[in-house]
Amino acid sequence: MTAALATAGLISTAQGQVQTAPPLFVDVDATELPFGTVISAPNQGTLGGVFQGFSNPVIADSPGGAARGIEFNGTSYMQLVSSVGGARIAPPASLVGSNPTRSIEVWAYNPAIADEETLVSWGKRGGGDGSNMSFNYGLNASFGAVGQ
Repeated sequence: MTAALATAGLISTAQGQVQTAPPLFVDVDATELPFGTVISAPNQGTLGGVFQGFSNPVIADSPGGAARGIEFNGTSYMQLVSSVGGARIAPPASLVGSNPTRSIEVWAYNPAIADEETLVSWGKRGGGDGSNMSFNYGLNASFGAVGQ
């Protein structure tokens, strides 16, 4: 029956695709990086540069080996720079200020949810309106999802 429906065009085998609205400032794909400590990860987005690793983020498989990703140990982080050891790349004007526009997508695996963990951020927390943006993962009622 399924074969007949597929032949008649009543069942689609199409899959959903990720769609982004340009410009895509940051695009990092951990599946293309070798296992081990991350010195740098190229940013394929329009801001260019590389994400330099600090305090030993590593490329690792998730439990069971279902997916490869960047693993952070609680003190490790990555920062967008022009090149390893180079100058930081500031967020573009369209992402900062009192009324910016943005869309953030992060795929994360975390076996234990903490009070607040930042997945993506830019700016300075506590620096006035429009100076901070953080996309978080956690249980904190004030900062568990987003800080701005």
